[in-house]
Amino acid sequence: MSLKIALKADEEPKEYPIKRFEELFGVTYLKALTFENWEVESWVRKKCLRADKRGKIGELARWLGTYHAKELAQGDIPDVAIRWMHEKIGYGLFTTKPFKKWQYIGEYTGILRRRSFLFPDINDYCFMYPSQWIPTRSFTIDSKKHGNYTRFINHKDEPNCESVSVYHDGVFHILFRTIKDIPAGVELTYDYGGSYWERRKKLKDKEPLENLIPADALLQK
Repeated sequence: MSLKIALKADEEPKEYPIKRFEELFGVTYLKALTFENWEVESWVRKKCLRADKRGKIGELARWLGTYHAKELAQGDIPDVAIRWMHEKIGYGLFTTKPFKKWQYIGEYTGILRRRSFLFPDINDYCFMYPSQWIPTRSFTIDSKKHGNYTRFINHKDEPNCESVSVYHDGVFHILFRTIKDIPAGVELTYDYGGSYWERRKKLKDKEPLENLIPADALLQK
């Protein structure tokens, strides 16, 4: 398995093995959602099972989980490339071949952990886990140090992709899919939502996560 990466804005993406990706970005690559520990997994699965038995899980979430079961299980990398853009944005995720509307991009993987209410433990790579089924506790998918290529998808107010909560294998997963036809060489973006920007300042057009490792520094590693 490998990833296409362009470490400079004016260069073509090159194939890098996953191990090299991990070295460059300091991120452990995860093909699938990973629980912080067995207690978190037990709690989440218990709450999701209860919601399932009570018929509270939406039909769309259930259907999409079944429809994308193979992609979620395999964790294959689509025709995308991580590209350095510029200092204000950092890196972004781009298509290398045309994508059709509703095409699967990938799962937002990371460490599913509890979110603290007393201490600020949320970073720019945290994706809030669906809370309507587990209202007594708050969880987040933290992709700062463990994740995959989807962590490089930037924000845009008028995006070409969307994030979707799907029910698969007894728990919820967050996946990305296109909402329109996208030509090759175009950046993939989605709307982070209003809650993300409550404590953050927007740039004029596109918004970075925390992908601001200078390209020259990466090349020296």
